[in-house]
Amino acid sequence: MSRRANALPPRQAERRRRRRREPLRRTRRASGLDLAVETRRLSALLDGLTLQAVQHPDLVGPDELRAVLHRHLDTLAAPRP
Repeated sequence: MSRRANALPPRQAERRRRRRREPLRRTRRASGLDLAVETRRLSALLDGLTLQAVQHPDLVGPDELRAVLHRHLDTLAAPRP
């Protein structure tokens, strides 16, 4: 099985996944969120923001992209009823 040319080496990819999951793991303990679902949501959001930044750099600036990401992370950290 061949890796894609731009794929990260396995160890580096695993470290990146762990770094992405740790904030979600802490939030999940406090709020009961589904870690697998929230990891996918965050990954999809990052993919979408990256695509927008590449396709429309004149329409979507870095400040707006960061604001969207921060808003999403804030909603994950917000207490659940």
